[in-house]
Amino acid sequence: MLTLLFVVGCSQSSVSDKPRSSQPLWGLEIPAGTKMASAQRSALADGKVTSAEYHEGFRRFSACLAKGGYTVMALPDKNEVLQYGVPAEAGDLYEKCLSREFEWVETVWQLSRADTSNQAKAYAVCLKEKGITPKKTEDAKYAQLEAAHIDPSDCYVRLYPHG
Repeated sequence: MLTLLFVVGCSQSSVSDKPRSSQPLWGLEIPAGTKMASAQRSALADGKVTSAEYHEGFRRFSACLAKGGYTVMALPDKNEVLQYGVPAEAGDLYEKCLSREFEWVETVWQLSRADTSNQAKAYAVCLKEKGITPKKTEDAKYAQLEAAHIDPSDCYVRLYPHG
């Protein structure tokens, strides 16, 4: 029986093991000493991730797992964020491939999509229903909901009951 681990959204490129200072990316800090492929580190160098860098990181991650005999199942994307499944048996290899090839690129990409996410859209609908003009960012919309005593979780689940 095949068990898949589903996650929202590795070639043998060189890996930098050198300790380094933390680098802020979207308010995140990569811990000093984090081991990652040079291609992933390069994609993060300017503090943003392009669609091409994101998809290339996913290809490297998938290739890394393929070398270990595991296939990544690609699912339809949501808000330009890849959805995928990995066999649960991949375990440690999954963690290794993810962290070296894709984890930080994926995180930065997803954070850059937050203001156009289903959650941000749901927040806007709930605010409009109460006669409130939604602000631009997801964080600002969330603050507006709280100020208006509207539960953001209830708002999202009502509009997107299946995620």
